[in-house]
Amino acid sequence: MPRHDRLDLARVLLARAIDDETLVRKVSPDMDIADAIVGFRAQQAVEKLIKAVLAARGVAFMKSHALSYLVGVVEENEIEAPEALSEADVLSPWAVEFRYEGEEPPALDRSAALALVEHVRVWADNEIKAADHPPQPEQQQPQ
Repeated sequence: MPRHDRLDLARVLLARAIDDETLVRKVSPDMDIADAIVGFRAQQAVEKLIKAVLAARGVAFMKSHALSYLVGVVEENEIEAPEALSEADVLSPWAVEFRYEGEEPPALDRSAALALVEHVRVWADNEIKAADHPPQPEQQQPQ
């Protein structure tokens, strides 16, 4: 995929993840909103943020909601990531299991989920900016 196309995709994913993060931030204090909804949106934000970084870096990935898979792709491609990313998989069950299987989910630590999203968003934003402005090779001085 050409550089501008992958950066466009990365920016779209980042924008959608920020929408999810905004929702998580605004509804987290409201205990009338189910943990399943907050957890799902936090998971979606992290998923989109990781995919945004992979797209910006030109790394191919399968369509998947499994954060462990996406974190594995980051690691396999030796992309420097924040320590918080290693904790991202705690949100994976909120993508499908706790939404559809009728199982009563454990209580969601909403502030921890939001903090995780925020850390991953800062990383993704920095990665996309770096991909958009790659370092220029040093100009050689004529001898």
